[in-house]
Amino acid sequence: MRGTGLILLFFLLISFFHYSRWALPERDELPAVLRLQPQLSTVAIADDRGIYGLYQFSDGSKIDDVIKLTKEIPGQNFLPKGVNDQSIVAGEYIKVSRFAGNYIQVKRSWLSARHRMLLQIPLHPDRMSTLDWEFLPGIGPKLAQAISADRQKNGDFREFAALNRVKGIGPKKLKAWQEYFAKKKDLEENR
Repeated sequence: MRGTGLILLFFLLISFFHYSRWALPERDELPAVLRLQPQLSTVAIADDRGIYGLYQFSDGSKIDDVIKLTKEIPGQNFLPKGVNDQSIVAGEYIKVSRFAGNYIQVKRSWLSARHRMLLQIPLHPDRMSTLDWEFLPGIGPKLAQAISADRQKNGDFREFAALNRVKGIGPKKLKAWQEYFAKKKDLEENR
């Protein structure tokens, strides 16, 4: 009787394996990262401890609405003046801390270029640190420093094509990096 049960179990396992291969066909290319919806703004929202989650909101969503939707902050809460009217921007890192009772402090910065690239959030040449530049293919510490120094000396790039003013960057490098940066129209909207 025990041998019959083992044979039946073995047969069921083989059948399940065979059926799952038929029902779930193999794919040649699996996505490396989750595809996010491009019409939504992806932001990271962190708490007091720096633990954050990634969220997607409609473009133009206001900071206070985003905080209410993502944080469970009990009672009446007061945001600093001017924060209520500000809209979120894709690629932002928003740290929300509660202090002095019901008051909330909001600190805004940017996700690193590495994170934005993984999340397929277009980069902006004026929102990158020296370390951010090093994540792009073909940029080492020396060229990253030259890009940051040029921006300090000559002002914002304002558009991706203006990077060619930096010594060591030509059309070939710009073409290789183009896929990581926002289009000119999008850069102007998110200034």
